[in-house]
Amino acid sequence: MQTRTSNFSSAEQSILWMQWWYRLTIPVNVARESERRARLVSIVVFLLLLDNLCYGVSFFFTKSSTLPIVIGIETVLCIVALFFNRRQAYNTAGGILTLTYTLGITAVILLIPHVSIGLFPIFALLIIPQVLAATLLSPGWTFASTAFNIAFIFLILELKPLAAGVTVAISLTYFFIVITMLLLVAGISFVLVKNLLFALQQRDTAEEAAVLERQSTAVAEVKAREKAQLEQSIRMIVEAQTRYANGEVDVRVPLTSDNVLWSVAGALNNLFSRLQRQQEANHDSERVLHAVRLLQHIIALQRQGKPMPLYLPSGTIVDQLAMTLLPSSQFAHDKRQQPEPYRQRSNPHLSR
Repeated sequence: MQTRTSNFSSAEQSILWMQWWYRLTIPVNVARESERRARLVSIVVFLLLLDNLCYGVSFFFTKSSTLPIVIGIETVLCIVALFFNRRQAYNTAGGILTLTYTLGITAVILLIPHVSIGLFPIFALLIIPQVLAATLLSPGWTFASTAFNIAFIFLILELKPLAAGVTVAISLTYFFIVITMLLLVAGISFVLVKNLLFALQQRDTAEEAAVLERQSTAVAEVKAREKAQLEQSIRMIVEAQTRYANGEVDVRVPLTSDNVLWSVAGALNNLFSRLQRQQEANHDSERVLHAVRLLQHIIALQRQGKPMPLYLPSGTIVDQLAMTLLPSSQFAHDKRQQPEPYRQRSNPHLSR
């Protein structure tokens, strides 16, 4: 079931001036079907209150002593129905409204002392609670309301005296006309409301299916993007590993924190950095070792009184030791100053 949102259907949006009334009389954050029933009860109460207002105006012309009582009772019942409507007791609210219309019409009929021709159009007004029973309760309740109305009309014709000029045949003729009308309206109301509820259910099902389809499409698109991102990330990781294996020690995997493989890339980048630092440290150690061996070789030749090659500064701490042990003339400021024989033999000798 879909919950209520701020977006109403086009039919509901067309009654913008009623929104203030809906905010006062219907519950919030309810299912779509519950909201539909709450709105129906609300608008019926609104129309009934307008009807009571019109009857209240007519009181100043009729001066009926019972009319204020009927209007007061109907108004109280409408407020009670709104109370139950706000608490999502829609069947109770619908039953109260159906009973309100029924009591209002039957009260008017009971106040008429004789059965006259003008009484039968008032009998026809009992169609209203039948339609309300079908729409506010359920389609089957219209037949229960019809049965009550027929029994009520029959008792009125039996218990009240006939007015002058009204015979039994005439009263029976109008009785069957009214009964036929009530039964016809009950049948039509039942079929129409049934079909309407079925159509609304079909529409809700179609809308829910459309929502699910859109959600499935969105999920599929997200999964497709994630798959493409994953494949691209894997290619970038493999490429970085290949470049590092080929000697590019400063290579890194350029993945951001929003990537699914960001943690893997981060760990791999940390490994590359450590290996690079280790390689640089090994290179520095080799330079130190090479400088130590060169200094050792020069000192050994010095002790033997043999010609000594120039000391080429290595840029390590060994240079300070060489400056202490060797004269300044023994230092080469350029690698090209180093004697050729030494350059040819130094590498294999010093690499032992």
